Amino acid sequence: MRWVQLLALMLLAMVQCQAETVQEQIAVTHFDNDAIPSASSRSNDGIAVVNQRVTVRGTFAGPLPDGICYLYPAVRREGELWTIQPAARSLKPHWSQWTADVEFGARVPQSGRYDFKMLLSHNVLPIGPVPNDILARNTATESPVLHVLRKINGPVVWIPSIEGQVVHQVDNEVLRVSYESPIEVAARDLPNKNQDAKAHLAVAVLPTEPWSDFYWVMQDVLHGPRGVVIGHFGIPRLHNYVQFRVQAFATWKLPPIGVPIPSKQWEEYAKDFLAESEPVNVWLWYGETRITQLDGTPILPGTVIPADQQSQVRGNVRRPLRVTSDNKSEKIWLICVPRGLDPWVAGWTTVVQDGGRWTINFPQLRNERQPSYFELEVVVSFDDVSKISPSSLRQWLNDAQDRSTEKVRVRVQSVVSGPAGASQ
Repeated sequence: MRWVQLLALMLLAMVQCQAETVQEQIAVTHFDNDAIPSASSRSNDGIAVVNQRVTVRGTFAGPLPDGICYLYPAVRREGELWTIQPAARSLKPHWSQWTADVEFGARVPQSGRYDFKMLLSHNVLPIGPVPNDILARNTATESPVLHVLRKINGPVVWIPSIEGQVVHQVDNEVLRVSYESPIEVAARDLPNKNQDAKAHLAVAVLPTEPWSDFYWVMQDVLHGPRGVVIGHFGIPRLHNYVQFRVQAFATWKLPPIGVPIPSKQWEEYAKDFLAESEPVNVWLWYGETRITQLDGTPILPGTVIPADQQSQVRGNVRRPLRVTSDNKSEKIWLICVPRGLDPWVAGWTTVVQDGGRWTINFPQLRNERQPSYFELEVVVSFDDVSKISPSSLRQWLNDAQDRSTEKVRVRVQSVVSGPAGASQ
């Protein structure tokens, strides 16, 4: 029995030794030009101090596993998933030496402690946070984990908030803006040439939907470490941009203000910037509840819009729909208001797209008992307007707090017999 226990201990020692040998196949040797102590001489609490962007170099010892392999840098903060970054580049055959460009956090003024490792995978991994079970299934071998402390050198610029919304700098974050919105800008360690020559702090806006190739520098320019710039996101009913990218920057020499700057020219200006913030994506909320299109025809003030009995109606809402604690949502109600006759509900929706846009498909604009000429209005309400009697609907509409800023005059051109339209 004793020899069985001894054999088990020997096998366990061999497995542990093999595991350590495999793990040491990947070695991280340098962060930029700073050498990293080897694992045998490095304490468990050893911390490398690095910049936000680092070129990492290292070696790979021993034969590669069979098949195609990818060597990825992985970074995480405490309590977060490992974030996979673009794969390393091989400097010599068989990955005996490699290099990788690594980022520790976003370009914001927050130092912090990170864990870092390199891992070898048989499969292509997605760039970004990856669940631990997926990493475990795809990792052939990995380096020891290094503890890294990010430092901050030189000026840093960031956007803390836009229109009162905190910027978190997470994937898929899109904030709301109006045509004019306050953008909070902050910076640290801005240089001064002398008492009268201070670095400029400004904001640029790039329309991204529809795509535009032109940057616009906002008129407000700051010279202190913190302040507010008013962002301008178009002129109502003149521009049709709905999504933008906002970025703050510090520079000695400002690009032209208030004029379109082509992206290639912008890249030349950006070469002289002292610092740039991470870009923030925003959606334009038009700031008013109104109807914008009827069957694709833009609504022009003072005109009568021709329509069919059931037409697609599009519009905007000035704010997100509210939802109660018991999950009851406000609705966007489309109401037809004929002169001298009772109004009726044409349709409703609870679906609001980015930027406050909504669509009601096939509303009941008319049947054989209803007039062909009327005004079309929009109301946002928790009330079930479909249950309000026609004789009381006009008074309810007059008392409504959140209704369209203007009425749309509509004339239905033809009446097609058939079932009444449905709401969505």
